[in-house]
This record gives sequence, structure tokens and C-alpha cells, in this order.
Amino acid sequence: MVHEKDGAIFANSPVSLLLNDETTPTSFYVLRSFTPFTKSQVYLVRPDACTAFPTQLILKVYDPRFSNGRLERKNFPWSLHVESQATQMRAQDDSWEDTPLHDLWTRVMLCEEHLEPWLWEHYLFRWQWRSFKAEVEAYHRLAQLQGRGIPKFYGYGKLLLTPSGSRAIDPPAVLVEYIPGVTLSNINSKRLFPCLYQPLIPTVASFEKCGVLHRDICNPTNIMFTPREAPQRAVIIDFGCSLTRDIRKSDKEWAEDVDEADDIASLRLTLQRKLRFKLDVREFTVNAASFSTTDPRELGQDKTEAVDFTDDTEAPRLSLERKITAELDDGLIGDG
Repeated sequence: MVHEKDGAIFANSPVSLLLNDETTPTSFYVLRSFTPFTKSQVYLVRPDACTAFPTQLILKVYDPRFSNGRLERKNFPWSLHVESQATQMRAQDDSWEDTPLHDLWTRVMLCEEHLEPWLWEHYLFRWQWRSFKAEVEAYHRLAQLQGRGIPKFYGYGKLLLTPSGSRAIDPPAVLVEYIPGVTLSNINSKRLFPCLYQPLIPTVASFEKCGVLHRDICNPTNIMFTPREAPQRAVIIDFGCSLTRDIRKSDKEWAEDVDEADDIASLRLTLQRKLRFKLDVREFTVNAASFSTTDPRELGQDKTEAVDFTDDTEAPRLSLERKITAELDDGLIGDG
């Protein structure tokens, strides 16, 4: 498989993806790459043959060789030898996934002067693996929103790199709906009518109910509007930084995660920066309360019970309300 200097696979190149639970690979052709790459590598692809897939999809690959995280240690360039060492270490340790990523980061940072190349390679792999698993789990939890407030999810698997033996790993990858639109960063604010962006509020509010926190809605490139010429649909993309609730996590622990992520507040502030005027706080807090749940038994279920505001125990979190109210006068957004 031939790559350009920035790591992108050349347009018109064939790629093979072994999807989960499949025994034979599925072939696609790369139409274009979305560069520069960040954590993952994103391609627009088409199926090689007539399949149940759409004619165009997004292929998102989590290959540590081309992650922008590698730029932090330019003295540790990728090599097949080092990648093979890191792969062998994981093969000898069945519990490698159990080590918290933060602990691994601390270990990498503390031994900076004597950092072994294989450990740095393993660290980059873990970051990619974490993002891949987060994306897959988030789409599964948010199945009811697919094709509306978030892209459709078509599957996951591993990219089969060629020639055989050129890599020690098969990078994980996902296939999602291609959204031919414009990001919040690039859309003309005069075209950003309330009827277009308001559906984002219940979409994001329902994330928490389904046990998902996006945690990167403050990035305006993760909000898209489609079609480009006359947008009618608003979509939240990229769940690589997301957090999903573990069934073992207590209500208190999950509430702390929710408050820290603050997806609803992030959405409001991100929209305000684009619109250049303040949005109604009550609209966001009411929607957040209406879609909120802390019962792990309901995660991923399609239930949207309304909140009874006569019951103080079901009122919206005061920390979120105070934060949003305080931010109205933070001076970052003008009234013009």
C-alpha cells in the first residue's frame, strides 16, 4: 500500500477491510483523504462492488504510524522493528488493556530521558485503540440517533495493509455515513437559522441519557450541516474522544463525568461564538433536564420521560445551571 508524504493513501487506491464477524475482506477504493490528519486518518471511499453499503462512505482508520501524536517525539520515528516489539509485548501480556491510559502516559513522561522506543510505540497504539473503542461503543449506544443527529454507523473491523509483512499490526477502522456538508466553522452565520441548529439541543442532551459523553463539541468542526448548498440537517460527528458509562459506575461518579464534560454548555457556547449573540439559557437547561437519566439500566434504551420540575430531586443539575448563567457575562461573546 503506497502512502503520500503526509501518510495519506493515494486516491484511486484499493483498500481491504476485514469487518467484524466476517471471514472475507471487503474492498473499497479511496476517493480522497481529509488531510491534515489528526489522531485518526479519514478517507472518503466507495465499495469496489455492488453491496449493501452506500456508494460513498467515510473510512476512519486508527493507525498510530500516522497519528499527529507522533510529532511529540520526533526522535522516535516509526519503524517496523519497534512496532513489532510493542506488538510482541502486548501478546505476552493479556492485561495490557487494563492499564489506565493515564498511568501509561505518566510512565512515558517520567522516563522521558530513558524512554524505550517500544514503550512510546505502545503508548501511541493505546491512544488509537482507546479512540477506536470509544467510537464504536458510542455509535452502538446512540443507535436511535443514527441517520438523524449523528451519522449512520456501518461497521468496524481492521484495515489489511499490503504488502503482507510490511506492518506488525492491522489498524482498526470504522465505516460511517458520509455527510456532504459544511462545518460550523465554515458555514455562513447568516444561513444558521434557529430551525437548523435547534435540533442539536435534544440530540446532545440525549447523549447523556444513553450513557455517552461526546467531550469535544467545543470543536466547531465536529458540528456539520447538510447539504452544503441548502442545509436542512444538523449532525454531530467524531466520537473518538467520547466517554461511555460503565455499568459499574455509580450515579455520583457518572454525574461527575457529566459535569466535567458539560456537552450542553459546550454546544451553547460553540454556537454563540459562531452566531455572535447570546442564546437562551433556559432552552438548553430544559432540554438537558428532559433527556437526562442516571439509571444504568436505561442506557441505550429509547425512553424520553419528561422531568417533573415539582420534584427537586429531578431538577437540572445546579452546577450546570450556575455555570451556564455565569458564562453569559464572561465577555467572550458580543451581543452584536
